Amino acid sequence: MHVYTLLEFVFLSMFYKSVLHGSWIQRFVHPAIVFFAVLCVINALFFQNIFTYNTHTKSIEALFVIVMGIVCFKRELDSVAAGNKRNAALTYINAGLLIYFSGSFIWFTIYNLTWRDEKLGLIMWTVHATLLLTMYILIAIAVWKYKRPETTSTT
Repeated sequence: MHVYTLLEFVFLSMFYKSVLHGSWIQRFVHPAIVFFAVLCVINALFFQNIFTYNTHTKSIEALFVIVMGIVCFKRELDSVAAGNKRNAALTYINAGLLIYFSGSFIWFTIYNLTWRDEKLGLIMWTVHATLLLTMYILIAIAVWKYKRPETTSTT
């Protein structure tokens, strides 16, 4: 899970870098990836070994995605206010990422700070799974509805 978290962070960072081209994100992404990789190694060596779920780095990753998602939505709103329409698939994907990672941030932060009650844990993991499913559904809608540009028939 530790390696998956790092790879997920790299993938999402590069996604937002490509989506938010021409902004301050361009300069920020590569140093953030290096910094996060160092945090992942430190977390695995000193705080949560590789056999423990890495809630610390998952929380940091979630916070990063939340910030990038908000920046993306702000850019989308500015674009709509200027009369430009952008790809609606991006809105679905970004909404899915924001919903999941916002809930994930809250869940892993609570998990790190509170005593681990078994019943509360079961409820929270169920909520987490529901948010994950919501993210996947929104991404699937984006892919399904916007997989190719609409073509007009000339017949």
